[in-house]
Amino acid sequence: MGVLVNQNDFTHGELGPRMLARTDLAIYMKGAQKLRNMVVIPQGGAKRRFGTKYITTITANANQYMLGEFIYDDNNSYLFVFTNLNIAVYSSADVKIADITTPWTGAMLETRTVDFDQKYNLMVGAEQDTQPQEIYRNVNDETIWTIAPITFKNLPTEDFRQDYDSITFTLSTVNLGAATLTSSAPIFVSAHKGGLFQGVGDPTSLNQPIGSARIKTYTNPSTVQLIITSKFGAVSLQGNNVSLQEVAWSSDADRGWPLSITFYEGRLVFGGAKSLKETIFMSVVNDYRNFDIGDGKESDSIQQGLDGDKVGEIKYVVGDKSLQIFTSRSEHTIPQLDGKAITPGNDAFRRQSNFGITDVAPTVFDNQTFFVKRGGRGVMSFTFDSGRQSYDSIEVSLVSPQVITNPVDSGVLSGSTTEDSNYLFIVNNDGTLGIFQSLQSENVEAWSLSETTNNNNSSGKFKRIREVDNRIYFLVERIIDGATVVYLEKLDFTLFMDCCSVQTLTPPSQIITGLDHLEGQLVQVRGDGVVLGDETVVGNQITIDKTVTNVEVGLRFDPLLTPMPVQVNSQVGPTTYIKKRIIRAFIDYYESLDVLIDGVLIPYREFGPDAYDQPPAVKTDIFEFDNLSDWERREDISITQTKPSPMTILGVGYEVSVEQVEES
Repeated sequence: MGVLVNQNDFTHGELGPRMLARTDLAIYMKGAQKLRNMVVIPQGGAKRRFGTKYITTITANANQYMLGEFIYDDNNSYLFVFTNLNIAVYSSADVKIADITTPWTGAMLETRTVDFDQKYNLMVGAEQDTQPQEIYRNVNDETIWTIAPITFKNLPTEDFRQDYDSITFTLSTVNLGAATLTSSAPIFVSAHKGGLFQGVGDPTSLNQPIGSARIKTYTNPSTVQLIITSKFGAVSLQGNNVSLQEVAWSSDADRGWPLSITFYEGRLVFGGAKSLKETIFMSVVNDYRNFDIGDGKESDSIQQGLDGDKVGEIKYVVGDKSLQIFTSRSEHTIPQLDGKAITPGNDAFRRQSNFGITDVAPTVFDNQTFFVKRGGRGVMSFTFDSGRQSYDSIEVSLVSPQVITNPVDSGVLSGSTTEDSNYLFIVNNDGTLGIFQSLQSENVEAWSLSETTNNNNSSGKFKRIREVDNRIYFLVERIIDGATVVYLEKLDFTLFMDCCSVQTLTPPSQIITGLDHLEGQLVQVRGDGVVLGDETVVGNQITIDKTVTNVEVGLRFDPLLTPMPVQVNSQVGPTTYIKKRIIRAFIDYYESLDVLIDGVLIPYREFGPDAYDQPPAVKTDIFEFDNLSDWERREDISITQTKPSPMTILGVGYEVSVEQVEES
């Protein structure tokens, strides 16, 4: 009898080819060489991935689209499909109910410069060349939506010029209220409207107040009108003792608007602006249109630049357990000791790591914030260390680098009505989909890789993803009947094909119509729970051999599980490089059909007088397979399917014969 080896744990997913020699690591026997079109389940096994349901065709130029979500309340959630100057709104029933005209062009969507966040019945969108927009749903009618530029009470300000030291400024009064300010030389521009003028007449005087005024009107290059909010100490002030600030944001091509957005602790937070890329802007508490810094009260607005060398442009801000700032070169947070809120007095940002982020938005998942690091070759986990009271950035794709290829989007599924697992999805620029199953409490960190290009005649690429109230939607680029199209498709774990048409036929029929989105494609068919074979769509329809009521028609994909090469420890040491032969393999499968082991079908029919009159039932069993291999140093098996049926593999076992090694 040979040596018995079990692998019943795939909780570290598909490992990279450079891990083949690391038989010394515990994760070796908790991983796989290939885990394609499959996902790991929390209990340790792996199963065939979800299918997708076709929703509609999207009209847009290549890559000029984006997906978003709008959660109105517990019963009403909406998918936003952004295209050139438009948002198409889809209800939870996947029906288009409205169009919203926007200022965001297809080029902005392609370069991913549009960011948005939501609080209550309000979405705010930010883009560096357009004024931030508010989007609302009508409280009585879900087909009526409103979009408008935010009307700010007070904009943040910045002293951009600082070239007025030799100029004398004269106030018409030092007292609170309206006043006129004149300068001894032309200095004012229209961008000073809404800005601030602050200063002191005699800086050597300890008792002279620092005055402050909001500029209300630009009159000419030497005159503006003010509203004094803090009394000045003198009517005449020298330029080297004042601060003359313009509004920080405007439609001026040089100034621009905010880059990124989140809501946090009752504040609207903008990360960076076109002309101030390393500055955080936080509104007055519970007054998101107001960015007046006032006199520094706890609820006043905050404007704070990131300190340090090579900080980088702010790409995203995330409001989670703390305010997290992700730049092109580094990651930052504000320490909030004892859970205290951020105020103008404790707004110092601290750098946590120096990896930098790409244009893909970070995603909060399993008490971690995941982001794609600069360069696009790895996914990082930004996790709080309570002992050190700081954040660590840990590369979670280090042992599975082959699943990450310059990502373009990401999303999360936090369980659903049919699925108890949580998954992070990474859309790669080659159209593949990296899927990460993370469960810190159970030490589950498993990657797999999926594609929607099948073995028949259809080419497809995942392009975008968005989660909407535990529903996952994809934009998928496909070549159908010789033309490149973009489809909106919905993840569905009850389906076993992609781009599916799901129909109930009344009366039952052999003719399936409504398949124009699959024209010319070789498709797979399931009818009333039975696999019915392959057909080619011609003239929007197919004809099958059986009359059915419930039918699913879609594009094929094949799952593949190849465990790590079997490893046996002998009395004389590891057998990593010693020739081995698998005598028998044991496949522990659960509620599965049409499973192939190295090309051999696992029997699933029960024998009896009525067995062949009934559709095959899913089966749970252990399949024993003999005489699998010749003598090889790295021995493995492959488990796959070519038909659209369920498959869950709980574990594999081997009886292995090892080449004799003489003891020295």
